[in-house]
Amino acid sequence: MNISAIIIKIYYLAGDIYDESCWSKLQGRKFNIIFSDALHIPDAPLYEFKMLKKYNLLADKFMIFWDDLNHGLERSFIHIFDEL
Repeated sequence: MNISAIIIKIYYLAGDIYDESCWSKLQGRKFNIIFSDALHIPDAPLYEFKMLKKYNLLADKFMIFWDDLNHGLERSFIHIFDEL
C-alpha cells in the first residue's frame, strides 16, 4: 500500500493594505494561490501587487483571484495583467 500525504499551509493576512509592515511579515514565503479581497478602490490592487513583488512573495507558478471586478478596478487588473 502506498500512502501519500499532502500538506497545505494557509497564511492569512489581515490588516491595512497600505501598511507595509503587514507585507514584510510574509517575507521569506512563496505563495502559489492568492485570494485578494482588498479595499475596492483602483489603487489598492496596484499597491498589493507592488508589495507582492517587492517582498518576492509570488511562487514561480501562481494564481491570483480578485474579489470584484467593478468599482473602477478594471484598469488596475489590466495593468497587472500586462505587467505579468
